[in-house]
Amino acid sequence: MAALLIMVFALGAISLPSGLAWASGQVADGVGALKITGNITDTENLLGNNLPAVTDAIAKTKHEDGVTVRLLYLQTFGDKSDPASWAGHLLTSLNPDPNTILLAVASGDGNLVVAVSPNSDEWLRSKATVDKLSDAALKPINQSSPDWSGSAIAMMRELTTLKKTSTPHTISRLGALGLVGALLLIALVSLLLVLLHRGRGKGGRAKNPEPAGRSKESECSAMDASADRSAQN
Repeated sequence: MAALLIMVFALGAISLPSGLAWASGQVADGVGALKITGNITDTENLLGNNLPAVTDAIAKTKHEDGVTVRLLYLQTFGDKSDPASWAGHLLTSLNPDPNTILLAVASGDGNLVVAVSPNSDEWLRSKATVDKLSDAALKPINQSSPDWSGSAIAMMRELTTLKKTSTPHTISRLGALGLVGALLLIALVSLLLVLLHRGRGKGGRAKNPEPAGRSKESECSAMDASADRSAQN
């Protein structure tokens, strides 16, 4: 723990009365030779006996929020001048599923970053979301006795909250699209009915029959002509 009392920060420090400070960053240069397997890579065994609880939280987040969470715990980010960019490139190199986030923590540097895969939904990729996730992950470890598992779980809880607040906007957009689609459908049906009605009107018009009086006159004339011919014979 003595090494944690004096720290150098690449992305800006947050000083606390305890003397332990952490920095948080966002995302995206040069991916180091680091083997990542599974959702959790803990080279420092920081999660310890709390690993099952964190694993359950990851599974719950995937099931309920549709977001894949990956965790990376290192001693240091090394000489990387931009850990956020490094984490972003590292996540992209893993060919992540849509809506995947990576929490990368360097315990010796007092630094953590949150990266979001570029194939994620807009609400998840937004700077506001990344900032809130970073802040949530910081609080449990920004103290004299860092709670590493609590940091990951707090970030996932914040993720759930953000997902719920983003849902109304999504529903509103879908509702608006649905309304426009319904109006277009109504207009199309109305147009078809009008055209059908006009077609029936034209097809139902019968030819004007000869007036009854004229037919009788023609019949009488024919009879008279026939009688004349008979008389002549």
